[in-house]
Amino acid sequence: MTYDLFIGDRAYSSWSLRGWLMFAAFDIPVRTHMVGLYSGTMAKDLAPLAPARLVPVMRTPGGMVVGDTLAIAETLAERHPDAGLWPADPASRTFARWLVAEMHAGFTALRAACPMQLLR
Repeated sequence: MTYDLFIGDRAYSSWSLRGWLMFAAFDIPVRTHMVGLYSGTMAKDLAPLAPARLVPVMRTPGGMVVGDTLAIAETLAERHPDAGLWPADPASRTFARWLVAEMHAGFTALRAACPMQLLR
C-alpha cells in the first residue's frame, strides 16, 4: 500500500517538510512528487488532485485525495493504527492533538518573520 505525496521543496516549505516527515518517521510507503511551488506551475501540477490548491497533498492507494498536514496525519493515523502517529493514552493523545492544532493554526507572525530556508 503506497501513497502518493505531492510537495514543494522540503528545504523551503515547512508545510511540505511536515507532510513528508510523517511518512519518513513512521515508515509508511510513499512516492514523493515535487510540484512547482516556486516556478509557477503549482496550479497545473495540482490540477489532477482537485480541489487541492496547496501542498502537501496526499493521494491514498485507493485514489482518495487528502490535503492539509493535519488532515493527512489524521487519515494516516486511522489507516495505520499500529504506526503510533498519535499517543495510545487517551489523555496524551488529546493533549497532542491540542498542541498540533494550536501550532498548525497559529504562529502567523513568527512564520512571516522567519521564513523557512534550510540551505543557508
